[in-house]
Amino acid sequence: MLSALGHRICGVWDLDNTLYKDARADGTRISDHFIESFIVTAQALLPGLGEEEIVRRMNDSYRRCGMSSGGFADLAAHHGHTPAILREALHSRTSRRWFQVVTDLYPDHFQPCPETVSAFERLSGWMRHGCLSHSCTEHWVGPVMEALGLKGFFNEVMGAGAYGFHSKQLSTIPLETMLERLEAEPQESFFVEDSLVNLEKAKDLDSRIFNILIHHGAPPDPLPSYLDWAVENHLVAVRALEEAHRTYRPKVWIPVGPVPALTLSP
Repeated sequence: MLSALGHRICGVWDLDNTLYKDARADGTRISDHFIESFIVTAQALLPGLGEEEIVRRMNDSYRRCGMSSGGFADLAAHHGHTPAILREALHSRTSRRWFQVVTDLYPDHFQPCPETVSAFERLSGWMRHGCLSHSCTEHWVGPVMEALGLKGFFNEVMGAGAYGFHSKQLSTIPLETMLERLEAEPQESFFVEDSLVNLEKAKDLDSRIFNILIHHGAPPDPLPSYLDWAVENHLVAVRALEEAHRTYRPKVWIPVGPVPALTLSP
């Protein structure tokens, strides 16, 4: 495993429940407040739509494609929107409200972890990193990455709008777009996710990409064939990456130095 990782010079990371943990010690979940924020946003954009119907539609959309904003297109015209504009508004306005609610309620949740920050600082001299999320770049992914202290170590950050709201569980377009932005080939890259279906789809792009699951203490048993490694949290992964690159790093390296200016893809 270490030898396989040591020759990877590009890492693609999911954000939610991957670079931070969704569940808090008291049993609450950050994602619960997304649902609340989505309901408020949908009621503002689609007056008269009841909470029960909103929840039904967002759950159906999430089960289908891993995103909650895709189940309202048939209502757009009646409320003076195009389907694309309505989806973008649901996506961005919900994320903005969600971030505000979470940081007000739990100001300590998105805090830099010194070990994580130090590890990414060292790894950024050896490899390129991208954050690939279904969330909104401007109002969630970017602010969360900044609060975690990781923003400066990622060369590319992409939310769903940057790749046309294609789903990571249904399409290889999100991952393919990220690798193109990072100028990386699948065989020199690894993909870190908390979603098995997203990792399975990644192998459709290229079977040589190295898939890593963040399982938070509940590893799949047995491990599916499309999974190369399963770890409890992202810290285990970055520690292994550092060890692997010290031992097996290739002879040709990205020049060590400051990470180029971060690109926040809309």
